[in-house]
This record gives sequence, C-alpha cells and structure tokens, in this order.
Amino acid sequence: MPPWSSVELTRLLMTNLVGLLLVIVSWYQVSGQVTVRDQLAWFNLGIAGVLVAVVSDGMWLLRGRRHVGMARVMVLPDVAREVGSRWSDRLAEDLENRPVASASMTRYHRPSCPLVDGKPTVATTRRAHERAGKVPCELCEP
Repeated sequence: MPPWSSVELTRLLMTNLVGLLLVIVSWYQVSGQVTVRDQLAWFNLGIAGVLVAVVSDGMWLLRGRRHVGMARVMVLPDVAREVGSRWSDRLAEDLENRPVASASMTRYHRPSCPLVDGKPTVATTRRAHERAGKVPCELCEP
C-alpha cells in the first residue's frame, strides 16, 4: 500500500496550483499600484497563496508519515517490545554487577566476592570507586 494515493497527489497539485495562481495574481496587481495602501490588499492575497501551498504540502507529508508509521508497525510489530526488554534486562544486569566497597576498604569487589560476603557495602560505578582512591580486588577482578 503506497503512502499516497493518486487522489491525494491530485489534491496536492491542485492546491499548489491555486497557491501559485494567488501569488502570481497578487504580484501582478501589486506591481500596478502606486500607493502602499492599495498594494497591501494584493500583498495579503499573495501571503494567502503561500499559506495555501504550505498547509497543503504539510498535510500531505503528515499523511504520508502516518501511513509509513502504520506500515512499519504492521511489518515489525514486536521489534520495539523486544528491544525494550533487552535493554531493561541489560540495565538490571548492570545494576546487579556493579562493584561494591565500603568506606573503610581500599579495594572494590564484585558483589559475589567472598572477601565482602556479609559486610555492609555500597554498589556504585568503577569510576566512582577509582575516584575515591580504591583499586580493583585481585581475587574477583571486577
């Protein structure tokens, strides 16, 4: 199913043609007027022609974008859900495997390291531990 039908394309071309004609008529009429007051009405007509074309083109593009989005969902319905679940699983795994240490320790460890088993520790990033002057444990090698 194409994003735009021939009817929509015809409608787009017709509204752009109307907008162009309004701009041409206003340009021609403005060039024949001497006073600014007389030119202003025709200038407003030209602005209206530009607005007709811009609104028509914008609606045409939004309609096409909507069709493409619906087609993408029909073709790839589970991709977004799968990617989201993989990301959340990875985030949970990263949080569980953050290195741990306490204020009195000089080294940071994996949460499963036997040297920290049963001790009160705080999990944070490697960078934070290293900024605090801690070095990695040689036993668990976090």
